[in-house]
Amino acid sequence: MPKIYDSRDLQKEPQEFKEPPEVEVRGVAPPVLRNDDGSIFVSIVSYRDGERCAATIKSIFENAKRPEKVVVGLVEQNNYEDAYCLDEYCRSYGALVFEKQKTGTEVSKIVRNEKEEVKCPYLPQIRLLATNDVAARGPMYARSLMRKLLGNEEFCLQLDAHSTMAQHWDVGLTSEWQSTNNEFAVLSTIPMDFAMMAEKKTFVPRQCVIRMQDNGVPNYEVEPDAYVEGHSRPLLSHAWSAALSFAKCHLEETVPYDPFSFYAMPVEQFVRYARMWTRGYDTYTPTKNYVYHDYGEQKNGHGDKEWFKKFQKNRFRVKAIDRAKMVLEIPSLSEESDTPEADRANLGLYGLGQRRTLDKMKEFMNFSIDKDHGNNLERGSGCVEGHSIVKYDATISPLANLHHEGATKLDPYPIFPLRTEPVFSAHDVNTVELAKHLPDRLDTDHLEIALDENESPEVVEAKDAAAKHGLSTSKLQHLAAGLHHDPVAAVGPELLEQSSLPPPSVLFVLWIFGLMIWYFLFAVKQNAIAKMGDDDKSWLSKAKSSAISATKVSATTSTSSGRKTKLVKDV
Repeated sequence: MPKIYDSRDLQKEPQEFKEPPEVEVRGVAPPVLRNDDGSIFVSIVSYRDGERCAATIKSIFENAKRPEKVVVGLVEQNNYEDAYCLDEYCRSYGALVFEKQKTGTEVSKIVRNEKEEVKCPYLPQIRLLATNDVAARGPMYARSLMRKLLGNEEFCLQLDAHSTMAQHWDVGLTSEWQSTNNEFAVLSTIPMDFAMMAEKKTFVPRQCVIRMQDNGVPNYEVEPDAYVEGHSRPLLSHAWSAALSFAKCHLEETVPYDPFSFYAMPVEQFVRYARMWTRGYDTYTPTKNYVYHDYGEQKNGHGDKEWFKKFQKNRFRVKAIDRAKMVLEIPSLSEESDTPEADRANLGLYGLGQRRTLDKMKEFMNFSIDKDHGNNLERGSGCVEGHSIVKYDATISPLANLHHEGATKLDPYPIFPLRTEPVFSAHDVNTVELAKHLPDRLDTDHLEIALDENESPEVVEAKDAAAKHGLSTSKLQHLAAGLHHDPVAAVGPELLEQSSLPPPSVLFVLWIFGLMIWYFLFAVKQNAIAKMGDDDKSWLSKAKSSAISATKVSATTSTSSGRKTKLVKDV
């Protein structure tokens, strides 16, 4: 029988709870799996934490059952004097792949020794985006840069840079995700403390309590509210943790990290959960502990939110908080904010979706933004009561934005340079053409029979169209199951009407700047010459003549000497 522990007193006798029956909910898209792909992209963001980051990457590969299917994306924010994550990782295997070389007072470069690379296992499976620590703008911005590293992997796992993985974590998480029978499932919970890993505890942390913070934005408690044990499949949840999140990678396409929220703490988790939920994603607490978290301080002394204390700009922080309130439709009380409520449409993908409403989410959570005490849930047994999945119309695209009319300066759609086969794309012309060959609102049962037995002439025609446009059967399944839609209808015209030109305000500023340069070069200069006396003008004329004569002599001398000059560009 499943049990639940109150996190405040683990010595207290746990309570039993009845596991919800496994019911297939109509209107929720079932899983669509690639044939024996199972590739996993693990995203890690590190701030001046090279030692623990290296240990995390080592744990990822060494504890995976199929490490060849794993790719790590690392966004690292470091100072020159810090330990670099990949350098520490390779050194742990005795490989001296990277060498720091200081080329100036504040300039340095890293030289890579290719001969040593063979000694560093899985190095080709690690993608790195490195920035200086002074460019740090908080975890939300850093995680938004992960789009530059994400490729065509099927699953995405998000971790902190101080995590340790359980044995065979990769097959475990994939298997549990499949057991949800939900294409839009997200396995997530606050990870177990690393200090408890040796005790081999079988209960799993779970979050449920929501509280309004001092900044007016709701968020989850820092510590677990309960521990669950003995459940046979993932438990539906209404919480999401940035320290452990496992889902299909199309989550990053439809609910991308907001790159316009700088220095904001802590507004990351609840806001992104709201965006996920309204776009059709459901979170689940896994049955086992696959990730353990080091909650201790960094030994090098650069932790404790140094990026926030050292570099934060208050006006950006205030705007980020007001941006979070705008997403959640909470009135802004900040006097420093200049973000009007009417700009919700400009949020685009960084706002709410159309599949489920914000009111439905509040009802699902028993939560009211008007109440300072949050969702009224208590720790312990309250963490498993009253949860049932909220169905939605799966024919609505997760790309569809709730507020999409009247946008004046739409936040740009994120670009994934390495993800050449997106599941969802606002500019997928091939999908639009293929959609014309599919019957309207093709249901899942029809799809399964048709693809297995080829009994539907419409789907046979669609498969032929897929082959013609170079689309895989997997992508066809996504399309027919309601996971692909005509971007014009699903996203709204504002995404398709974006110009490649800079915004009008930027063009106006550049125009004014050009006028100032023209005025200085011509009007001011000519005016100064006009005010010169006759002697000054005569001297200026002779100086120009002398300069021209000297140039001609120099050119003649260089040509006659026959010497060649090579221009070397320092890259």
